[in-house]
Amino acid sequence: MWGVDLRYLYGGGIADWALRTLTVAEVPDVVQAVGGAVITCWASEAGSDPSDQYTDLVTLTGDPVAELATSMGEDGRARGVIPPFRGPDGVRLMWLSADGGPRQLVEGVDESAGDGTSTSSLSVTGDAVVGGDMQVAGSLTVSGPIDLDDSRYTRFSRTVVVAPAVTGLWPVWRAARTCRVTGVHAIRSGGTGATVAAVVNGTPVLGVNLSVPLADVWTSDAPASPVAVVEGDSVQVQVVSLAGTPTVVTIQLDFEVG
Repeated sequence: MWGVDLRYLYGGGIADWALRTLTVAEVPDVVQAVGGAVITCWASEAGSDPSDQYTDLVTLTGDPVAELATSMGEDGRARGVIPPFRGPDGVRLMWLSADGGPRQLVEGVDESAGDGTSTSSLSVTGDAVVGGDMQVAGSLTVSGPIDLDDSRYTRFSRTVVVAPAVTGLWPVWRAARTCRVTGVHAIRSGGTGATVAAVVNGTPVLGVNLSVPLADVWTSDAPASPVAVVEGDSVQVQVVSLAGTPTVVTIQLDFEVG
């Protein structure tokens, strides 16, 4: 088992304002944004029990705070905006009050959902298995091994950039899983031509080398049937020939699982 400390993001959204109504020139209920309003966070819609107030809040700069103030319009935000902050660990819903007024229910945003990216600090206890890329713009603390597992992807690519462009054979990947090579792509900068190849365990993937006749235009080909790759296989690309002194040759291999 492993656990993640998750602080949901609050504030800073299009609906996150402190407002009040006034009577102006005998016109009632004129809405005004309130700068400097004190924002407190609660576990319930009403009540005065101090234990219901959430005081374990964190600003975007990592400073702990018990309450916040709406913008005065001097920090790059509009006057009255509730600045972004992070709530207590694991708390997704809070009731927010401005200057002790009526509380409104607000739902936090899980920054780590969807794309595997977290902009907050991340703490993991135990073993962590990550399916794909993990990005943490903050501190990452792990007590236990991390297994970076891309097995959730059914299609992926590997790319080699040869710069300066010279002929030769370059390793792409020591295969970490069973899959198939389904495509070979290449592009060159400068020169008048190039030919490239893809190789698995010394055997060419394509029936003939891939010619790259035009500069700055991708050229693609596929094997007559997908070429099987198993864990431990050596996958390489080769710049077979160059014409007219290209400066860069880029080769991409596509893989498919299942």
